[in-house]
Amino acid sequence: MPTSSTNSSGFTLLELLIVLVILAILAVTAGINFRTLSEDQVLKKATSDIQSFLRLAQSNSTAGVKCPGTSTAGSWSVVFNGSDKKKLEMNCSYVSGDSGILIANAKPPLVLENAEVSSITGSSCTAGPPFTVYYATLYGTVTFNSDTNCSKATVTVKRVNSTSTKDFYITKGGSIDAAP
Repeated sequence: MPTSSTNSSGFTLLELLIVLVILAILAVTAGINFRTLSEDQVLKKATSDIQSFLRLAQSNSTAGVKCPGTSTAGSWSVVFNGSDKKKLEMNCSYVSGDSGILIANAKPPLVLENAEVSSITGSSCTAGPPFTVYYATLYGTVTFNSDTNCSKATVTVKRVNSTSTKDFYITKGGSIDAAP
């Protein structure tokens, strides 16, 4: 008696479609996670750059670094520009004989990539941008916008073309801390 035996190896169309659907779901999930990671990295870099810029001004002030083109140590400051939220400037102010207080641009401006300072809020003080953080010569004490009542400023950095934000704090005591 003849027997017909067919051994077919391979996958059915239904099995292939299920595998493709699973792969598509995994690809979409990975893409979303990569986008979120990319946004987080832009904000972390921008926040780190601003914090480094502030620490440099603070360090220059406490070390008595001379203002560019002078033989005089000055008070260093960082200006959060109001018209260009991607740009921060570092200035050095010093007393020059009869001329009074002069301000020199101390370093090239910091220009943020794909991020901007969206807001600055202060405790018991005016906020911005524009907003200036002043570091006193040799002591490094902090003043915000020349307001002695302000004890803390919260800087919010926003990714351009997104709603993602990251905060960090500057205190009158001089600490610069990232928000959790």
